[in-house]
Amino acid sequence: MKTSYHVHSRWSDGKTGIPELIAAAGEAGLEELGISDHYVLAPPPQVVSWSMPLDRLAEYVADVRAAAADAPPGLTVRRGVEADFFPGQEAAIRDALAGHDFDYIIGSVHYVDGFAVDASRPGWDRLSPDEREAMHRGYWERIVGLAKTGLYDIVGHLDLTKKFGYRPESDLSAEAAITPVDQFPPSAPAGLTAKAAPASIELAWDRNPEPDLNAYRVYRATAGGPFEKLADISVIPTYSDRAVEPGKIYQYAVTALDRAGNESLRSTPVTAQVNP
Repeated sequence: MKTSYHVHSRWSDGKTGIPELIAAAGEAGLEELGISDHYVLAPPPQVVSWSMPLDRLAEYVADVRAAAADAPPGLTVRRGVEADFFPGQEAAIRDALAGHDFDYIIGSVHYVDGFAVDASRPGWDRLSPDEREAMHRGYWERIVGLAKTGLYDIVGHLDLTKKFGYRPESDLSAEAAITPVDQFPPSAPAGLTAKAAPASIELAWDRNPEPDLNAYRVYRATAGGPFEKLADISVIPTYSDRAVEPGKIYQYAVTALDRAGNESLRSTPVTAQVNP
């Protein structure tokens, strides 16, 4: 499968418009093309000239979507963005990217304490050997920080600090080490049904497919009120609610939990009533 996902247009530092990139991808026989322009939300007062305008992110997404509608047959266009990571900017970056329906987000590091690691060779030439080593170390510390946020799907150009021929002299394995953390919840349970029995409401649903499934959580609402947790149960996809009153209408939803404690979205709710 021929693809290209790290592609910049004139929205940031590219030299070509999105429609032209899509046309070229079609001519090259690509099956998928991802447009992923730079979005650099640097700590104030730093402003990066090669980023797209920070207040036009929604317009950028709309532009990619509109151009994708005219893609040639056989080419799928993905909506992406390359968002720089800066320590301390995690919340601001998360809020800025939320709600824009990206297919993927590339995380990159271009700056270490204000030093642009890929700007020019003279910049590296002026550094002492110890300063260059500190730049390599700081770069990998930021890559680890980037990965820990869980904000990104892809890490861009891991070897960017080698661009001008300077390589680390020491072992940076400790700086680059990271313990994986499961931040991905199970899928929402499907097929939830509720059947009234003489003194209970019996719930059943389809078992989740995730191998790390650990439990289910049952929610209940009454009289149009909010859902409240009713019970945490094992991985057996049934529950009997015996704390019910005849004639009262109950609404139920179920979530799935994995061994890391991640909780899924709620299932489609169902309603039931024990006959008076």
